[in-house]
Amino acid sequence: HPTFYLPFGDLIVQSAADAKGTSTLFRVNKSLLAFNSPVFADMFTLPNTSTQELYDGAPIVRVTDTAEDLTAVCSALYDISSLSLPRFDPDAPIRLTGVMRLATKYQIDTIRRRVIEILDDSWPQTYDQWLRFQSQISAMTEIRDGSKDRLVGGKRFEDCIPEPAAAIRFARDFDV
Repeated sequence: HPTFYLPFGDLIVQSAADAKGTSTLFRVNKSLLAFNSPVFADMFTLPNTSTQELYDGAPIVRVTDTAEDLTAVCSALYDISSLSLPRFDPDAPIRLTGVMRLATKYQIDTIRRRVIEILDDSWPQTYDQWLRFQSQISAMTEIRDGSKDRLVGGKRFEDCIPEPAAAIRFARDFDV
């Protein structure tokens, strides 16, 4: 991986093969994975065998996850700010699905909590928040209607508000 093949990493995580049959190698820190994920921590307590395969001097762990999802979770583990998205981003559930899938699978609770916070921020949780949300949508509607090009801040109105069906699907898929 161009970013997550770290020279000081002590573990190789190999992604599942893509449609072309190519897998991606991530050289990462075993301790970072173990600290953030009880699944990886338990995996690393298994005894090493003398036949364990090495690549570039580090043991290999093969996973069934895509390179794209592994990139997203590595980005979040090494820099949690990589999960920052604009408020009301209609594509947030789609953009966060891969990282949430692996955060759930590997029980990386810090990432799960951050993803949930991002989505919670786009959807009102109380009646007062609902009123504020409706006010913001009304203000964007007025801006759009008063604009010659019918854009809000240079974007289409639909690209400025959260998309409910995707958010509901995401919530159901990940039990949030």
